[in-house]
Formats: sequence, structure tokens, C-alpha cells
Amino acid sequence: MSAGIIQLTKEGLKEHKDEYDRLLRERPQAVETLKTARELGDLSENGFYKASRAKLSSIDSRLMHLKSLLKQAKVVTVITSDKISLGCNIEISDGNNIFKYLIVSKYEANPSKGKISNVSPIGKALLGRKKGETIEVITPLGTTEYRIVNIYV
Repeated sequence: MSAGIIQLTKEGLKEHKDEYDRLLRERPQAVETLKTARELGDLSENGFYKASRAKLSSIDSRLMHLKSLLKQAKVVTVITSDKISLGCNIEISDGNNIFKYLIVSKYEANPSKGKISNVSPIGKALLGRKKGETIEVITPLGTTEYRIVNIYV
């Protein structure tokens, strides 16, 4: 993770803190499970040991990542709904359907939950735009036009 400020929404910061706290609570059990697996004997043939070690390694790796992210995190405050920025809820239309999204950082993106990254093709095209404007988004599947229907703070 690069040094500098990482912009997050208030909800995104909470989600990352909650995950960090949950992993901290899970870690002692993972250590205990690894200790139990180690006591079973021959480690080269012990699948339980290998799985336990992998689980602890995964927890530790994620904790380090989250600790760094949280240390660099800054909550973005949306001041106006005149222009689209990080933290805005938006509605866009392709002429047939209306799509609702929350513009978030790449660390919070989850398109299946309606959270799109500000660095995604759609997110980039939307930043700084106003209600009523039309944008053109180029993706690997082709070019699509969207009209900005609404912006919510």
C-alpha cells in the first residue's frame, strides 16, 4: 500500500475498523488451533497443521493491511450535491434502466452492493459531473452513454 492519505467514506471506515476488530478477536483461536495441530506429530503429512498455519497467516496478513489502511485513512465529507464526488449517491440512466450507486474509494468498492470505485471507468467519468449531464463510459465491452438523473449527499 502506498504512503499518503486514503480517502474513505464514513461507512467504509467503520467497515474496515469492524473487520480489524473481528480479526483481532479471531486471532487467539487461530493461534491455539495451530498449536493443537503442531502437537499432532509429523508436520510434513499434517494437513490440519498446514490449514491452521495458512489461516493464521491469512489473518495476520489482513491485519497488517488493515492497520496500514486505517493509519492512512481520512473520512471524506461531501459538502455539496451540485457535483459528483467521493461519497455521493447517484442515479444514472442508460435510457432503459436507472442504476443507483454510491461513489467510494477502491478500498470500499463492491459493485454487487451498488458501491463503485472512483477509479472505475464509470466512477472516473462521473466525478465532477452535474445532474442532467450525459457521460460516455468506455469499458472492455464497448461504449455506453448514461444520463445523470440525481445526486444525493
